Amino acid sequence: MPGWIYIVGAILLFLGLLLSMKVNIVVSYKKELCVFLRILFIKIRLFPKKVKLKEKKNKKKSVKEEKTDTDKRPTEETKKTSPVNAIIKTKDLILSLAKKTLGKLYVKFSRLNIVVACEDASKTALAYGATVQSVAYLMEALDNVSNVKVSRFSNINVDSNFISQKSSIEGKVIIYIRVISGIILLFSLLKTYLVFKSNKQISEDENGKDNSK
Repeated sequence: MPGWIYIVGAILLFLGLLLSMKVNIVVSYKKELCVFLRILFIKIRLFPKKVKLKEKKNKKKSVKEEKTDTDKRPTEETKKTSPVNAIIKTKDLILSLAKKTLGKLYVKFSRLNIVVACEDASKTALAYGATVQSVAYLMEALDNVSNVKVSRFSNINVDSNFISQKSSIEGKVIIYIRVISGIILLFSLLKTYLVFKSNKQISEDENGKDNSK
């Protein structure tokens, strides 16, 4: 058997493994929110980013400068180009892109620990019962969603603390997508955007013709 067959086979095997690989976004909360991007053994911190002291000082200065400009009122142009108006105009596009994106993403609940604590024992007991029931309903609802996984290995606990007067919560959620699904999703989102843009251009041209008559 010629040697090039082994080379082609190795390349195809490598591409298959690469396309089936998972890209994970790990969202965890324990006193503060942390977001990481994890691919195999590589872990990249996305939020919060480490900020140097000089950058913090510059941010404080920029905040002070912004406060001094609060007397300036927004003009009609800024109102037209505001984020709210932009969202309203592209509502259909946003909904379509969100639907396609959520269909390709998979969510796994890895950990959810809730400690219920109130001012007195009776309030703690009532809050604990309500929290347990709410979490049970939530997990049951998520279990019926095909791309959300709540496995038996997930650590989900609700405890009560009659000594402390402050409730606490910590959790960890993993959002992942395979590389092949990510590539398909990118092409699908690009196609949706181009179709929306072309339809918008056609409607604007038709409105311009009607106004000119």
